Amino acid sequence: MRVTANRVRALSALACAMLAAVVLPSGCTHVHSAPRLKCMAHLYAIAGAMRMYQDDWGGYPPPYDPLSGRGGVSALYANADLADTEVLRCPEDPTTLAGYNRLHGTHWNPATFDKCYSSYNEEYNYWGYDARGEPLRSRREAAKTYAGRRGWQGRLLWTTGAPGAATAAFPGLVNPKAPDGTVITHCPWHRPRFRGTQPQDPTAFLGTDIMAIPVTSYDWITQPPPPGASSSGPRPP
Repeated sequence: MRVTANRVRALSALACAMLAAVVLPSGCTHVHSAPRLKCMAHLYAIAGAMRMYQDDWGGYPPPYDPLSGRGGVSALYANADLADTEVLRCPEDPTTLAGYNRLHGTHWNPATFDKCYSSYNEEYNYWGYDARGEPLRSRREAAKTYAGRRGWQGRLLWTTGAPGAATAAFPGLVNPKAPDGTVITHCPWHRPRFRGTQPQDPTAFLGTDIMAIPVTSYDWITQPPPPGASSSGPRPP
């Protein structure tokens, strides 16, 4: 069943109500704001839509191309898995059409910006992450980060033989059978609210868990399931 605009709004309202009951780690309740809750509701809808996309295509959207607007989270709207473009954007993302065009040298019009831009594309997890939680941009970067630097643990996630490839446990969306604990994307737009404390990004997982993840202490490379997550699927021992 496809997600209609009314259904997205209903799901978002329900998700907000559910997420409002979530207690963030000690010292972080001051950032548990209405915009943050709405962002987490958007991520919840995106996680569900990602599953529908995988059912349709047998895999996940490719990395986002900022020139064409294809791929990434935006592909979920293009594939009619999301019917409301509001879900593509974090309420605290200040990006404008003019700013986007200046940054990327594009000449998008408002309609293109509305359907192609998403706050969640920049952190979209296709090739995995580096230690800071920044997405890797190519197969070569993934091989270097996982098989080259992580020793035995990396080899469980990425084969070392030429040309090298993601294993069944690889936590990136290049893997069409990625485990439920795999991060889809995380939202950095709330970080200015964390003054003097470690930022915690709202994060969407394939298993539809939506959790606040400590940016500097989480192991973004191997992506172990956070406490309380209902993740399943093949993982390194």
